[in-house]
Amino acid sequence: MPGVDWYYDACKTCNKKVKTVYVVSDPVDASDKVEPKQIIRCPNDACNKRSVSTIPRFKIPLRLQDNTGVASLTVFDREARKMLKKCARELLDSFLEDGLSMIPPELTHLVGKKYAFKIDITDYNITNNYNTFTIKKFTDDYSIISKLESKFEVGQVDLS
Repeated sequence: MPGVDWYYDACKTCNKKVKTVYVVSDPVDASDKVEPKQIIRCPNDACNKRSVSTIPRFKIPLRLQDNTGVASLTVFDREARKMLKKCARELLDSFLEDGLSMIPPELTHLVGKKYAFKIDITDYNITNNYNTFTIKKFTDDYSIISKLESKFEVGQVDLS
């Protein structure tokens, strides 16, 4: 679904993001009627040797702010499933039924919540000055968050 950036269609075999391409072939009969055919392509050539099946996977962009600054993070499927207690297919199906907004309520309910994150900062982030990081683990455990806040002297931020 164009314009929706909280999930992507992944190859069921390798989990890589797939692309939908349209191929126009020569007409089979004399009607000169040409119809485009939709084909799903995986970046993994081994998967393209057979029919590619897809499954929606989470890729949720987050923008976090506290008194120390702003961070851009991405929550991928494994951690998003734990956080939302739903898979991307369930969320997408209910989202398509609702059709009222671009963001499912389960995602908007994350606004104002407190989590502690373990993030992955790769060589790619450093060498390319790419400041969006991947969440490896998260917790909403109050005792862990409190210990981290006291250790790093984190204050409360006005949510906007």
